[in-house]
This record gives sequence, structure tokens and C-alpha cells, in this order.
Amino acid sequence: MSQAAQGIYLAAGEEITPEDLTRMGARGWIPLLSNANDTETGIGIPIYGPSRVEFLLALERDGYSADELQTIAEEEEWWIDSLLTVDDLAYIGDDLETVVGYAEEFLQSLDTGQTYDSSGRLVNRSEERVVCEQNLRRFKQFQREGIPEHYRRRIAKCAYRVRALNESIRIWLVETDREKIRAGYSLSVRFDNGLISPIMKAVDSRINWYITIQVAAARSQSDIPTIRVPAFLLHGDKVVSTKTLPPREYDHLWNQYDLDQYLLTWSHIQGEKRCLNCLIKLEDSWSSRRMYCSEKCRNVAKQKRYRERNPEAIMEAQKKYWTTLDD
Repeated sequence: MSQAAQGIYLAAGEEITPEDLTRMGARGWIPLLSNANDTETGIGIPIYGPSRVEFLLALERDGYSADELQTIAEEEEWWIDSLLTVDDLAYIGDDLETVVGYAEEFLQSLDTGQTYDSSGRLVNRSEERVVCEQNLRRFKQFQREGIPEHYRRRIAKCAYRVRALNESIRIWLVETDREKIRAGYSLSVRFDNGLISPIMKAVDSRINWYITIQVAAARSQSDIPTIRVPAFLLHGDKVVSTKTLPPREYDHLWNQYDLDQYLLTWSHIQGEKRCLNCLIKLEDSWSSRRMYCSEKCRNVAKQKRYRERNPEAIMEAQKKYWTTLDD
């Protein structure tokens, strides 16, 4: 714990004590581990703990709630336990077993995928397959008969490269989620094109609010999930801006993230109805077929639909209007 606290101080300049780390463990930020075979070392945290603590402390300073921080930590922990340390990314101490596993996974990737060059032509990887199959047969022979002395260093170097590659993949996957959060999005945000991260060119796609709300509710520690998009904090039927925005920029971002649809979707999931124009909540006593709170909102929505469906007619009417003023 003292080593972890010192590591956080060196990386982020934060004065952290072992007692602080214990409290963070109680808050669900990091797992607290103990070594049953060495009681003198006491309780510790995983090697990735300081990196996460540094990340969560920065978010806490930016106003993230305890619920949000715990959800982010639990999401990372699920990734680690379920994806980043199992199957082909599992930690293996034996060098020979490591390279055998990598060779088997490589051959499987050749069977299930195809590679194209920069011009779009299919790459022939038959030579790679032959070499990999030869190496795999040799490695398995070593498992049965032992590694010859002149091969030991080569096996160790190969295992080192495999572990370095696997670790870079783990870090990349974790940082993909963290970059999404740094960009201002909650991890639960999903886009219509199926991508889950804005750094994967999904920012131009519309947010799928139904799936986003469902995912956020499933992961949240409270009954009402908190969802973030850049500049806005969404909590149930409340939308709060997280920074001062000029009216024009506020309107632009509101439309960019389709927050009208968020409010309508949230109300639909809660079994409530809202006016399709001004989004005011419709009273339960009103007709179930009613979609607007007043005749004014009905007419405004009707005119808006007409303008969207007939842009040329609107432009012609505007042109005629300005022409009359010139006359």
C-alpha cells in the first residue's frame, strides 16, 4: 500500500496515504488484496491500482459523483476479470506455454479472418501459415521432450514479445474507455451505428437513447442513472449544463446530442408522456391519445414538419417576401 501511495504521488502529485487507499477500496474504486502466503506484507492493491486512482481523482475534481466513479471502477474491473486476463490474454508464467498459446491463436486468426493491403487486394498469408505450423510442431515437441539449450534464449525472447503485445492490447482497451470518459461521455452511451466510443468516429452518429438509458440503468448504483455527454449532465428528467454556454452553442449542442429525444425516451421508459413540442409532462388525466399540451404547440409542430418536408417551398416564400420589400 505504501508503494502504491508513493507511485500515485510521483505520477500525479497527489498526497495519498495507505489509509486513503483503504477508504478508496471501501468505496469500490480498487480491489484490496491480501497474500495468504505472506502475512507480513499485509493488504495491497493490484499494480494497475495507482493508474485508476489517478484517473478517478481527476474525475472527482471535475464533479463526478460517487455513484459515477464506482460504476466506472466496476466496469473496468469487469473488463479485467472477463476479457483482459482470460483466453488468449491470460497471464501465463511458463515461457513455452505462452508461445504455444500464441501460435495456436495466430493460426486460428488466419482461419477466421482475411487481410487486405493498402490497395484493397487480399494478402496471401500461406507462407506465414506454413512457418507458424512448423514452429508450433517444434514447440509442442519441446513440451514433450524438453527445450534444447540453444533454443532456451529464443523461446524466452519470443515469450517476452508475446507478453508485451498482450499488455499493449490490454492497455489500449482500457484507455479506449477512459478516452471516451475524458471526451465527456458516459460509458453507457451507444450510437446508432453500433459503435460505443466517440474516438472510433462515432461522434457524427445519433445517440441511441433507448439503449443508452437501459445500459446506464443496469449499471447504476442508484434508481436513476446519471448519463453524461459533452457539456451536459442527464439525471432522469433533468438536464443540466456542466459549463457556461452561449445560447447559440447551447442550442447547437442540445440538437447535436438530440436531448429532446432523450427526455421523450426517458419518459416513455418511465410510463410517462410529454408534449412532443415543448416537452412539458402531460398530466395523467389527459387523453392517452393526446400528444401536445396545447393547440399552440400542435400548430408549432405542424409548421415545423411542413418546413422540414418542403424546404424548397419555404425558400421560395422567403424569396418572394424579400422581393416585395425591395419593391
